[in-house]
Amino acid sequence: MNTLARSGVLLMLSTLLASSSVAQIFLIDAKDAQYIDASAYAPMTNSVLFFSGSAMAAYDLSTSERVSLTWYDLGKIEPINAAISWSDSTMLIFSGSYYRTFDVLTGGVSAERLEWPGLPEEWGGSLDAAVRWSEEEVIFFKDDEYLVYDFVEEAYTERDRFTSWEGFPAGWTMPLETAFNVQGDIYLLNDGEAVLYSTTEDRFFLPSPIGIADTGAK
Repeated sequence: MNTLARSGVLLMLSTLLASSSVAQIFLIDAKDAQYIDASAYAPMTNSVLFFSGSAMAAYDLSTSERVSLTWYDLGKIEPINAAISWSDSTMLIFSGSYYRTFDVLTGGVSAERLEWPGLPEEWGGSLDAAVRWSEEEVIFFKDDEYLVYDFVEEAYTERDRFTSWEGFPAGWTMPLETAFNVQGDIYLLNDGEAVLYSTTEDRFFLPSPIGIADTGAK
């Protein structure tokens, strides 16, 4: 069995199972998972930042204990429905096709609100999720479609239905809630579950619960 880890960071609770399913991914309460609207990985702090409405919570990937997320209000900004890693210390947080810059270290949000150009008119100026797929590419998601923007070519290079990707969970309903990239491991979140796509192995694993249910045990 292979453990899913990058640079010594614990990303899973346990090993990959022989059935190609991934064990519990995050040591957070299941109720917290219900509020996640957007997310992105912050390399400088080795954490995943989750966004809900106009609030943010950080999840430390090195944690080994169950935690409840602490949400921080980011001020009077639009509800966030997508986010991408931009640099080691910054992210872009989207409300529809418009974005602001978010500083991971200070928690500051830029006053300037810019529009990301060239998204399909059929999407009506809205997004479901986005992910920095690689250094060269960002993928945007809307309903069951994806759109690839290539920074090298400075153009959109591919648009299709991600539900037809080989290994994508057939039982998932659309749209996606969020997606993020942890050093080449792409996590897609939907309705309390996550599915992992490994760019190194070029395959999906089976969906697994995001959070830990409260059984009421003392």
